Amino acid sequence: MDANRKKSSRNGASSARVRGVVLSPHGWQRFQIAKQQVESEGNWGKRLTQEDLNERTGLSLNTLARIVKRELGVDRQSLEILFQSFDLELTKTDYVSPIASGEALSSQRANPQQDWDNAVDASVFYGREIELAQLWQWMVAERCRVVALLGIGGIGKSTIAVKAALHVQSEFDVMVWRSLANAPSFDDLLTSLLKFLMPLQGDDPIVPATLDEKLSKVMQYLRSQRCLLILDNAETILHSEQVGQWQSGYEAYGQFLRTLGETPHQSCCLLTSREKPREIALLEGEQSVVRSLSLSGLTPDDGRAIFRQKGSFTGSDAEWQTLINHYGGNPLALKLVAAATQDLFNGSIAEVVAYLDQGTFVFEDIRNLLDCQFNRLSIEEQKILYWFAIHREPMAISEIRQNVIGAASQQTVPQKVNSLLRRSFIEKTDGLFFLQPVVMEYVTERLIQQVCTEFTTRQLDVWQSHSLIRVQAKDYIREMQLRFIVQPVMEWLLSSYRNVSEVEDRARLLLAQQRQQPEYGAGYTAGNLINLLVQLKVDLQGSDFSDLVVRQADLRQINLAGVNFQNSNLATSLFSETLGIATSVDISPDGQCFAVGDVSGMVYLWNVTSHELLATFEGHSGGVWAVAFSPDGTTLASAGNDTLVRLWNVQSGECLRVLAGHTGRIWSLSFSANRQWLASASDDQTARVWNLQGDCLHVLKGHTKNVYSVHFSPNYPTLASGSNDTSIRIWDVESGKCLNVLQGHSSGVRCVRYSPDSQWLASGDLDGCIQLWNHPSNSKTHSPNPEFKPLRGHINWIRGIVFSPEGSILVSSSDDETLRLWNVQDRHSTNILAEHTGATLAIAMSADGKLLISASQDRTVRLWQMPSGQSIKTLSGYTTYGKHSLSFSPIPLVTSQKQNDSRTYALTK
Repeated sequence: MDANRKKSSRNGASSARVRGVVLSPHGWQRFQIAKQQVESEGNWGKRLTQEDLNERTGLSLNTLARIVKRELGVDRQSLEILFQSFDLELTKTDYVSPIASGEALSSQRANPQQDWDNAVDASVFYGREIELAQLWQWMVAERCRVVALLGIGGIGKSTIAVKAALHVQSEFDVMVWRSLANAPSFDDLLTSLLKFLMPLQGDDPIVPATLDEKLSKVMQYLRSQRCLLILDNAETILHSEQVGQWQSGYEAYGQFLRTLGETPHQSCCLLTSREKPREIALLEGEQSVVRSLSLSGLTPDDGRAIFRQKGSFTGSDAEWQTLINHYGGNPLALKLVAAATQDLFNGSIAEVVAYLDQGTFVFEDIRNLLDCQFNRLSIEEQKILYWFAIHREPMAISEIRQNVIGAASQQTVPQKVNSLLRRSFIEKTDGLFFLQPVVMEYVTERLIQQVCTEFTTRQLDVWQSHSLIRVQAKDYIREMQLRFIVQPVMEWLLSSYRNVSEVEDRARLLLAQQRQQPEYGAGYTAGNLINLLVQLKVDLQGSDFSDLVVRQADLRQINLAGVNFQNSNLATSLFSETLGIATSVDISPDGQCFAVGDVSGMVYLWNVTSHELLATFEGHSGGVWAVAFSPDGTTLASAGNDTLVRLWNVQSGECLRVLAGHTGRIWSLSFSANRQWLASASDDQTARVWNLQGDCLHVLKGHTKNVYSVHFSPNYPTLASGSNDTSIRIWDVESGKCLNVLQGHSSGVRCVRYSPDSQWLASGDLDGCIQLWNHPSNSKTHSPNPEFKPLRGHINWIRGIVFSPEGSILVSSSDDETLRLWNVQDRHSTNILAEHTGATLAIAMSADGKLLISASQDRTVRLWQMPSGQSIKTLSGYTTYGKHSLSFSPIPLVTSQKQNDSRTYALTK
């Protein structure tokens, strides 16, 4: 045998001399890292071209092309020159014979030292450089005994296993591939291995009779020579419900893996599976000789390469990225999509993306692919996946536990999530778990099917365990829940029943069934059914919802006249908030709470995260048009129609002082950054500067009409005021003198705002025009700098302006019912937020720039996620009919925890 190995080695060396060598995955990764470092540090981030490499190394363009392509070999000296030019030393692990990466698998099958059985053809292969380098490191450099390749079906485990084996074949004496797809018994596997290995050793090819003898003989060969054993499709013999455990009769495979991991030998077992076997999970570790690698999808560039193999396709870069990301870069899914795109859409990527945007599951083959894996899950694992479909975004385990009904079920959530992770159904990033888009789409479809079936059969399970709408979720998430879950359910029901009335009758029957079966009434069924009736626009007046647990019902803007909620638990349901038309808003400096003033004279304090009403401040006798937090967040100032400024202790709610002096409505308040001053602007044509003890330091006179807005410079002792007289005045706060008058608006100036660095002053007028003034405190001119064009886009009054913390983004609100985001540098509008249906009267931004809050005449206060502009929460005030249609129950009932103002939503006729 030694002679044969030496002969084989000599032949291999001779072949390498003739054919040259190519960079191994390990060497390729070292080269790429060094090249990227040079590009970022010495080439200003610009990629080095082959011409650049030619100049740097002196190697010919042809040689460099062969090195980069890694299919045709070059002499080892060329690789040494390349590495030396990047301060690297070429080692033996950095290069291999080109046979390992350039030849098809078919040419290897004639090698008597290798048995590839029914291994897949890896001649067409894309990307995976990092994964191949990692496998090389473990299998060759660190000589790991067991390596598991894990991933969802179609992700390319078998293909990369072949490619990795071809790359490392020169490091192994023997290579054996065995598929477990047909579920061979462990005895059959050992017999098959011995029939191949024994003749290579010159042993008598008589296979031992007992299982123990066979195992002993296989381990003897693994110790005496360096053998690479590849076991493909291990999930076939794993238990379908108990993750990582073997089916009955296949437990010996687990013992074999344990033996391979714990017993000294010089071989390596490469195992592919959709699920991680329990033995791998127990033995693996960073310092262990057992490792596992979970495969993610291909990059957009590598995904496009798969399509190129199928023919010609058209699409923009954004469309390509959307398509490939939707399918998680899954190679098999992309192959199926590529074929279908050619057949159905003549290669148009845009048409496929249009279907994806509608939430349409286009290709049946992909559904079948996922069916096989989904059907292996336990019912409880499937239910955990349903929560991911409902939440629509990455979740922490704690979020899932909060949603699950029942203490016992909550305790098992971490176990179920871990199981799904090991089954490659969910993925994890930054401590959060998520589904790939195509998996999300599939699970959503299964959820809809289950919900519709249960509605018809009256056997409510998922209706009970899951809320189809999360009323406390971010607005854009709730909108997706309505679009992708509730709307399809409604469409199915309306197609199965003759009309809405029949669906309504069945829903009310199921609600009555919940009342009669209290043991089932603690879940989400009642809330789900009520939400269904609301979405079907059923008139709920006079409905009897008594004695029910109503979770996650969205009853904002719904006429509840005569509705009976007696003895009902309405925790986590959502009703209209106790606020009228919100006229002013501000966020505390720490971003924990926000204040809202309304047209009735009330001031409300809300928690930013939980949206809980923390306090109500009463004292004003008219609309509150301005609220402002002090820089330390301990004091809240409010003012409005009654001409008074009130200072409130945020913690206690106590009114500390009332500042009197103005004779007209107060429109604006501003605290100075040094915490010494408070400014106010009034219809009496003046602005005033107060100290926090309540003394008026200056009455700033000069404007000839209403003063609408004031704002302190963050860095200078100056104050800007904007007036209906079309001017802006800059005041010295310490002396009370006017330093400058800025002219440039053609209509009244409704708002003024300094940028955080005081380099800009923004102003908005009644014609919808926004001006930017450069260094307004020091400017000697009285008009905007002519090189700066006004920001135009709004078609009505500008009500509010705020800068992002770094000053690069400006946000404006207008009576035209929109908010606009502007790029300060190029003066262009980058986004329009148009969800409000009334004038947006006020805006505020958090100190970290991640949250924007707007108050509108449509009786809503919206919280927006910045800089994306997604609506994450809407607080809705009472409509006219709602305000007079509710009556209080004389019976103590369970209410939402935020009802600290003694409200109750439990109503009787």
